[in-house]
Amino acid sequence: MEFNISIERPEGRPNSGPITVGWFLTSDKGAVLYDPPERVSFRQTNKTHSKSAGRCPGVIQLESRYFMVKCPFDMHIGFGRDDKGKTVLVNRAGTASPIRGNKLGEVLTLVNEAEWRYPDRPTVQLMLPYCFIADELVYITQLSAFMHYRKDPL
Repeated sequence: MEFNISIERPEGRPNSGPITVGWFLTSDKGAVLYDPPERVSFRQTNKTHSKSAGRCPGVIQLESRYFMVKCPFDMHIGFGRDDKGKTVLVNRAGTASPIRGNKLGEVLTLVNEAEWRYPDRPTVQLMLPYCFIADELVYITQLSAFMHYRKDPL
């Protein structure tokens, strides 16, 4: 698989020119599950009014840089505590889950409670085998799925 992101920068600045970001999977295990990253396409927005956000150069520039890495699992997880008060993740889908309960720990990690951002909300890490590489410094930010509204959740 091959994936490239190119961003044109103004001439005359140090390191001017396109930035190429490549990617690969760090493990072949279950590689067929992981889709290549793809550019987020926005549905046709209202551009008829001159003050529409769809015509704003800042919005257009920001949206042009969004790429999506799909999660191959549709998980329904919950949070609880065991008899000793230790934090645990609960597979709410049970036997209907797309991932077996004994494999959940290989995909999800519950961060140490002292490291949570909010004391009443756990921090969960999803471990995916993607590795992104570039010849120069590039920042990648993880965002929640805010651009795809589903009338009926999965």
